[in-house]
Formats: sequence, structure tokens, C-alpha cells
Amino acid sequence: MSKTKIENKIVSLNSADAFIKNNNSFNSNVLFKLPGLIKKERDIINIQFQIIDAQIPVSFYNINYTNNVLTYQISSVNYSITVDVGNYNYNSLAINMISKFLLNGHIFTSTINKQTGVISFVSPTLNFTFVVSSIFSVLGLKINKTSTSFSLAMDYPLNLLGTTKIKLSSQLFNSYNVDSFYKGLSNVIAVIPIDQPSFGLLSYENKSTSKYKLRTDTIDEIDILILDQNNNSVNFNNIDWGITLLLEITRENNDVAKVDMLDILKEQDKIFSDIAKSNHSEAIKNPLGYQTPLDDIPPPKVEQPISDIQTDDLQFFIYQNPNLTL
Repeated sequence: MSKTKIENKIVSLNSADAFIKNNNSFNSNVLFKLPGLIKKERDIINIQFQIIDAQIPVSFYNINYTNNVLTYQISSVNYSITVDVGNYNYNSLAINMISKFLLNGHIFTSTINKQTGVISFVSPTLNFTFVVSSIFSVLGLKINKTSTSFSLAMDYPLNLLGTTKIKLSSQLFNSYNVDSFYKGLSNVIAVIPIDQPSFGLLSYENKSTSKYKLRTDTIDEIDILILDQNNNSVNFNNIDWGITLLLEITRENNDVAKVDMLDILKEQDKIFSDIAKSNHSEAIKNPLGYQTPLDDIPPPKVEQPISDIQTDDLQFFIYQNPNLTL
């Protein structure tokens, strides 16, 4: 008969304790050394895990290294500007970009339509083309676009939302979850929406009861990769985060198997027989105290039954019965 029991283990992770930080002060690609966290054991039949909670600092910026470069062309010559990394609204972004254009020797102005959120750039004397670059998703463009009469309006509203969610991934704690970015299975173990302002603290508590099956039976280290919605590594700017994991380990204990009643009785008879032989053997000792082997004990005498008379001889009958009076 087998029984199962569940063993829970909490794992608390702090990025400050990471053994390796693969992207340095970004703090979003780290490795923790935890020798013997999960060992291969014969009685373990299943391991599941889930993120219990997380404390995530909103220390990343809406303009960062993944979306701060603009390439543009004037008179068939390519130029580029790099917006300083930081948090921006329309006014601060426009000021920064205009100053960067000026460093290239070009004068631009910018306006925003308050009803549509679409921004425009104007050059006083030159037509220009914005060439596909990383800041296009922020400005509201998808493809190359050339100015008309020295003015260029974007196609879509200005997008300064920045990171809207983060994805916690792990190679070792891999699961069967799916991510549209990979068009199939991924290593995502949790997705956390960003609902706090810049420089605040996101306190995430997992209210789901879902657990994910661990696809390995040995764990001595845990890797954590934190990505944004576009699968870019999040830059926490050297601010540490915390994550709590729950491991649910199911063990199976194999008890003595059930047997038929007939087998029990047979075993019982054998035990009683062995006890009887042992007691008999102890009772028979030679003068020197040595135990007499059972094979040397003579079998008990058994009286043979008197056979029926098989003759009609009268004299033989009288001879066999001398006390008979005739």
C-alpha cells in the first residue's frame, strides 16, 4: 500500500545575494547558488512550483537603451541622435531631442496635437526623412517617413508608457507556459503588470492557485531573467528586487503490500509448525546437553489393527479364544 505526502519549501531570493550578475547594474539577469536545493530521490514523484510574491522597484525608465536612438536623413546624408536615458513627458522629450539635433547643426521645432496625442517636427529650411530606428515606437512611426514642406507629422500618438509588464523567466525552473514572442513554449514563470508610478515599489502577490510542474529532478542553482513586454532586459539601475518561490514536493511511501487471507493463513501455519519443531527439539537433549537432531528421533509406535479372521477352521477359532466355554 502506498501513501503520498506533500512537503512545502519556501525559497526567498534577493538580487543583492546573486552569485553572478550577468548584466551588472541592470540586475535583471542573475544566478543564485543554492547547493542541494532539490536532490534526486527515489520517493519524489512530482515537484511543482509557483511565485508567491515579488517586490519590484519601478526604477526603470520609459526612455532607455532599447528605444532612444533616432536616425534621420537630410540631402541623402544620414545623421543620428541619442536621447538621454530617463523618464520623460512630451515637453522634456521635445527639449532633449531639439538640443541633440542642434548638436548636429540642425534646427528643429516640435508641437503636439492635444486632441490626438500626435507630435510633429518642423525644420525651417530643409526637408528630411526619419529612418526606421529604435525610438519609432515612442514617436509613433513604423516605417520611413519624409517631411512635406519642411514638416513631418507622426502616424500614431506619442507613446511614453514605457515598461507595462515584466516577465520573470528561468532556464532551470522552466515550465510549459507559452509566450507569443516565441510563438510557442517559453521559460516564463510569472508575468507581473506595472501599476505603480516611476520610482515607486511594485508589491506583487500571486492570488492564483496555479502551480507549474518542474521539469528537472536536481537543482543546485536558480537563474532569473527579467524582461519587459518586448523581451528586452529590464534595467533596474542597480536597485535590488525580491522574489519568493514555493516548492511543492510530493513524496510516495511504499508500505507493506496487501496479501490474500489465504496467504496469511499459510504463513501462519508455517510459523506455528516452525515453533512446534523448535519446542520439540529443545525438549530432547542428550546426556551431555547437546541437542538431538530430529532425524535421530525414532518415530512413535503405531499399533496395527487386528485383521479379520479369514478361515472357517473351528479348531483355529477355539485356539484363538481359549476362555471360550462350549
